[in-house]
Parts: sequence; C-alpha cells; structure tokens
Amino acid sequence: MKNLLKNLFLLTLLFSILIGCSKEELISEEESISELSNFKELEITQEDILKIKQLEFNTTGLRLVETTTSKGISEKYYIVEGDIRIAVHQVDKMIQATSISKQYNSNNIVANGSDVTIRGVTQGANAITTAQRNALIDAIENYNNLEIGLNFILSFGARDNSRDINAIQISNPSNGASADFPFGGNPGAEVRINSGTNVNSSLVLRHIWMHEIGHTLGLRHTDWNGRQSCGGFDVEPGNPPGIPNANGLNHIPGTPTGFDATSVMLACFGPFENGQFGPFDIVALEYLYPNSAPRAFTRDPDPIICTNVFVQDDPYKLPVSPRADTYELTSNSPDLIVDQFVRPNQEITMITNKPGNYVITLKVSNPFGSSSARIYVTANQCGGGGIGF
Repeated sequence: MKNLLKNLFLLTLLFSILIGCSKEELISEEESISELSNFKELEITQEDILKIKQLEFNTTGLRLVETTTSKGISEKYYIVEGDIRIAVHQVDKMIQATSISKQYNSNNIVANGSDVTIRGVTQGANAITTAQRNALIDAIENYNNLEIGLNFILSFGARDNSRDINAIQISNPSNGASADFPFGGNPGAEVRINSGTNVNSSLVLRHIWMHEIGHTLGLRHTDWNGRQSCGGFDVEPGNPPGIPNANGLNHIPGTPTGFDATSVMLACFGPFENGQFGPFDIVALEYLYPNSAPRAFTRDPDPIICTNVFVQDDPYKLPVSPRADTYELTSNSPDLIVDQFVRPNQEITMITNKPGNYVITLKVSNPFGSSSARIYVTANQCGGGGIGF
C-alpha cells in the first residue's frame, strides 16, 4: 500500500481537558500490550531513546519487548506512547526516510487512492464481541464518509492475514486498545481492543476503533508531547544534545496550533466520547490524503424485476459511492430500458417485457477520474401483484 506523513504527529491538534471528566475518569488509549504472548521486557538503552526521539515520538514510558510469533520467530518491538507498536527492525529505515524530507516520511504513509481492507475477527480466541463488531462497522462508515483518497473495505470472519488490518479482541481487563504503526507503505497489520472495553457505550467503542485505526494509518496522538488529555502526565523531557529539533512539529494548514478538545486522536479518552471525528481531524486527514477518483458501489443483492409490472414495490436504489459526483447507467441490451443519469437513493426505472438476465454498467466519476461496476438484473414474469425484488 503506501506511505505516511511523518508529521501526522503534527496535527498539533492538542487538547485542553475533557469537560465533565475527573482525572480518574480519563482512560488511556494505551492501557494494553499485555496481548503479546510469551513476551519479556528488555532493557531500554539511551540509543533506543534517541532513535525513537528522531521519529518525534514521546519517549516517556518507552518499552522494549521481545515476543515469539505463531511461527516460532523471535521479534522485538518498541511500545511507544503506550498503544503504538513498532518492530525494532523497522526503526532505522523509518529514520532514514524522515531524513529525506522534513515534511513527509515515505515509509510511514498509506498511499492515496488505495483500498484499505479490514478484517473484523469474529471466530476463535480473539473474536470481537457483538458490541465491538457494531462499533467497528460505525467506525469504518465514519472513515468512508470522509472526503479523502482512501476507501475502507470491512469484512468479518476468521483471521485473514491477506487483509491489510486484522481487528481482534485480546484478553486484558484494561479499558484500552493498541495498534501497529504502518511501515513500508502498508497500514499497521493489527488493531487489538481489550476485553476490558466492554464496559463502554457504543459511542466510546466506536471512538476507540477510530483512534486505533488512525494509528494503523500513521496518525499520532495529537497531544503526544504533553498528554494533556490524560491530565498533563508524561510530559516529554528536554531534547538531549545532538537532537535539538527532535520534537519539532510541522503544522498542518487549517488546524489549530493550540489545544483541540475534539480530536479523536488524543492519548486518553473519557466516558462521554461522541464517536465522531473532530473538525480538525477531518481537515488533517483531507490534507494528508487528498480526494481522488471515486469507487463504484452497487447494492447487494442485485435487483430482480417483473416484466409484467410497470411500478415495482421496492424500486432499486443505488448506495453512495464515496467521492462520486456523477452516476451513469448503461444497459447491455436494448430490451432493458434504464435511467441513464441517477443519484444515490434515487428510485431507478428499469423496464423490460422480456424475461432474462441483463447487465447494467454503473460508471461513477469526479474531476479526479472514474470507475465502473456491474449490476446484474434478473427479469421474471411475476405472478399475482408482482413485486419487483
């Protein structure tokens, strides 16, 4: 897939204080990482700290762990800012990439105009709950409703490592979650929501998914340097000699330079989150992932129409295709008459007096390009009143 703005950390969308939340009510997004099976803590060296500082992360509480994968391979990870996991072998390449450009990190951004496939794991020991599943659906819908160049495709079932991201539940009583950071053009491979999050409302669960998916795309905590959303704990200490600008941020145009209490990417959350992006989260994502060509989506199942009924009881309607300005339909046969130009949720007229199978091509377009999809129409002689489909 693609690459990510090193200074997404940059949203400089910080946070004042959660209104109505006491310090005890503030919940860290980072309370997890015990999901690493058979892991052991390793000693953090000054070299480790300096490397992570060069990536402009807050190094307070930095951890180094070693774990064994399901294939028996030993792997070392940095646990950064509590809920971001970065493989040790990736760090040097990430540092090299940041040295190429002060604004973009080519190894840490998901390419614009791409599909991001997400698997909600609903089978096995790491299956998410029904409430977590519903919140994940809503979170992905929020991402797809953005006017950005990424398209998110969600499915459910057994773990599937062919997908970009697997969303799982881990046995951990803490009220939090964690995620992998992107590398080499690919999103972080896993989002892990703790079993302890099941005490939350559906809106808070949605917030947690949105936050962690943001990490898989390379988004940083907007209050990374002071953790104001957590009550101002873990303030980053002064830069060591030799790295005078390690904590500098590149400000995204259109976002505030002060605190932003509405950001979904704050390090801590409270019990009254609304499950929505803050307005400056949207500005930042649109800046990082500019709009691109649309994706054509059609309804499932395909329509079945009646040859002997002019008005169908359930007319076929197109869903929204993200980023599309124009929707154009073309029939493969003169025997099937169809509206040519349509809009989402508009009733579409399809008329034929000949039973059979037909194909309609949907073309969606915007100034950046177009894409097409097929609609397969079955025409039958209906009995009685004749219901369309």
